[in-house]
Amino acid sequence: MRISVVGSSCSGKSTFSRRLSEITGVKHVPIDEYSHLPNWQERPTEELRELIGLEAAAEEWIIDGNYTRTRDLVWPRVTLVIWLDLPFRIVFPRAVKRTTIRVITREELFAGNRETFSQSFLSRDSMIYYVAKTFWHRRRRIEGLLDEPQHSAIPYVRLRSTREVEHLLGEVRGHLYPERQRGE
Repeated sequence: MRISVVGSSCSGKSTFSRRLSEITGVKHVPIDEYSHLPNWQERPTEELRELIGLEAAAEEWIIDGNYTRTRDLVWPRVTLVIWLDLPFRIVFPRAVKRTTIRVITREELFAGNRETFSQSFLSRDSMIYYVAKTFWHRRRRIEGLLDEPQHSAIPYVRLRSTREVEHLLGEVRGHLYPERQRGE
């Protein structure tokens, strides 16, 4: 099982991947955590590629993220792409809620980084702004990638609602643990 989970920012890639990892026991590799250094610095491409290359060389993994810098390391080995293609009306409010909670709670993110009020609401570096700016482009880009000849043979699942996301997780759980489905 080598799964790449893609989708717009705030579509739930990391949460979904973590849950899928808990069900299957397969290692979750969140590229965001590998990509960010303290003070919101981006890890140099060579270092990121080395780290993700090592993870992608493993027999099993669930890697989440849309990183162009590492796609050529992940997708040639992938056995399934799961595309969380939730609608903007779901994703954008998630971005606002998640960012607001992180600012209020001072939640530590990757490499000790924390979102601040000014960064989150008064800056073009805001995740909220980023989601609004990139949502439609990201959707077209993923669709285009899956149609490219070098990727057209990769099996993929496109989940368009939170119901479909929950259904897939339930199906995996039921397949791996059928006795839990019967209430045992």
